[in-house]
Amino acid sequence: FLNSPRGAASPLQPALASSRDSCDDLAARSLLAMPEGTVVTPAEPVAKPAPIGADGKPKRICCACPDTKRVRDECYATKGEAACADLVEAHKACLRQEGFDV
Repeated sequence: FLNSPRGAASPLQPALASSRDSCDDLAARSLLAMPEGTVVTPAEPVAKPAPIGADGKPKRICCACPDTKRVRDECYATKGEAACADLVEAHKACLRQEGFDV
């Protein structure tokens, strides 16, 4: 293998080709085995819709939890991010209580 002339096939190439072929075959068989009408969607997370407020309109995350947001922002401005981790977590907890996925 190491002493093979340039351009000579590696002993692994046939195994790799058959492995690649079997993966392609498996993918094709998997798609063919799905019931008709199956919708294949990407595995990326889908954003949840915004929670609905008492007025029937979607809540806006920028306006939720103004008290914890104000304290968090003041801490950031005066002490820096590292010193405010507990306030950040308190604000996130408040947002979760309001129905936001953070």
